[in-house]
This record gives sequence, C-alpha cells and structure tokens, in this order.
Amino acid sequence: MGRHARIGDGVVRIDTVAWLDRLTAGQLPDLTDDLRAWALRRPSSARATASAPRGATAPHTAPHTAPQNASDAVPRTSDGTSGDVAGYAWRRAALSWCAVRGHRRPDARRPDAAPTVIVHTATRLDRPLWLALASTADRGPIVVAQVGRTPPVVHAAATTEPVRWYDADTVVVHCPRRHRWIWRTGREMLGADGRATTLTRVFGPDLEAPFTRCPDCFAVEQGQRRGPCGCDGASWILCPTCGERCDVDLLPGPGVPPTGPDPVGRSGRPDRRTG
Repeated sequence: MGRHARIGDGVVRIDTVAWLDRLTAGQLPDLTDDLRAWALRRPSSARATASAPRGATAPHTAPHTAPQNASDAVPRTSDGTSGDVAGYAWRRAALSWCAVRGHRRPDARRPDAAPTVIVHTATRLDRPLWLALASTADRGPIVVAQVGRTPPVVHAAATTEPVRWYDADTVVVHCPRRHRWIWRTGREMLGADGRATTLTRVFGPDLEAPFTRCPDCFAVEQGQRRGPCGCDGASWILCPTCGERCDVDLLPGPGVPPTGPDPVGRSGRPDRRTG
C-alpha cells in the first residue's frame, strides 16, 4: 500500500490530508484562530452550522462584507456542479473573512477579485475538500481548507498554480522493479518518458483494467490452492512488464523532494470534469 494513496475494490483512493500537505507549507494557527473567532461572532453563520444536525441545510444569510465579485466566490465542485453541502455557512464565513481582511485572488490580472474557490467531491480524494486560494498583503499566498465536515484551517500555499489545485486524481503506478506510469483520470496515462498513453495500451482492453483479482484467491476458487491466502481482498494491479504487484502513490508536490520508487511526473492540469 502506498504511503499516501491506496488501491481499494476496483478504485484508487488518495489520502486527502496528504494531498493537501503536498501543496501547502504548513498551517497558520494565528490566521485559523482569527478566521474561526471572526466567524463565530457572526450570529447566523458558522455557529449555526456547527450545531446543525447532519444533512441540515445551512441558512443563506448574507455576510457582513460580501466579496467584490460575488459570482466568483460561488463554490464549484470538480464535476462541474454546485450545491448545498455540509459546512456551507463555514464556507460563506471564510469568504467573507477573506474580503474583510483584504485577502484576494492570487492573480495579478485580477488583484481585486475574490479568492479562487475549488470543491473536490468526485475525485480520488477519500474525503470531500473545499478550498479558497487567496493572497495576503504580508503573509504571501494562503489557502483556506475544509476537509469533510471539520472547521476550516488556514495554510500557507506552496503554489498558486490553479492546475495543481484542480488535479485531485493523479497518482503514480509503480512496481518493485521500478516500472512506473502516471495515471491521471479515466483511462488517461503518461509513460515514464512523459509521453501520453492510455490504460488500454498499457494494461489491455479489459474494461476493469488496470485492476485484477489476487492470483492466490483466484487459484483457491479454481481448486488450485488450498485455503485462503490471507490477503485483504482488495483489487490488485499487476505490472504489465514484469508481473509484479504494483502500488500507487502521490506525485511530489512543490518543494517536496521525491521519495519512494523514483516517482516521476509533470505539473497537474485541470480535471476535465471541472467547470
């Protein structure tokens, strides 16, 4: 199992916190405390959500100071949709806090725009993730992140490249013999040389590729082996070059030195499902 990603039952799951850590340079406790204290002073916003029952709809109350470009602050999910999700009032409060504190979009072409908002709900991340990417006057770029239903945390952003923040699917597929590929989303892959390829070309035309069953479990069902093999029942990915069992992990983030089996790759790009 990879350190930051894992193979499940026919799916790949990425550790959301690990993914976030790759793109940030540590938490900013003073800004987080300021955000939460400011939000909780607003009587009808985050305090109401914090005590709301699971699945309850957050009240649509206007913040005290709205972002300059309100339409830019509407959260968009990575599959191109928007909706009412848990923690909505916390998120409205975070955007209003950014406006009051003068934290704007980290884009020289639009210095007065509201923060860039990205919502990951239909990616390989194992928990929903809401992000507001902003620039501060004295602390550099920051990102306000809400993982699942937890209160938001402010981090120093290690990159302001939107393509990196939109890509929550890319993993490295590698085997013990150092054969490796970069799997983006769907059936799109990159070879070790960086050239574009597909799952079909690498792993064959099976619609379940690259996943397969544990060979020992299959042998038990065929009467070729006695007793269970003791595996966890998760799907396998077998290296098409040497036949060894593959694992998956994240690409290195900005400023993070490569670790493990020599992961390779290029900077991400927006998920095709992102609006």
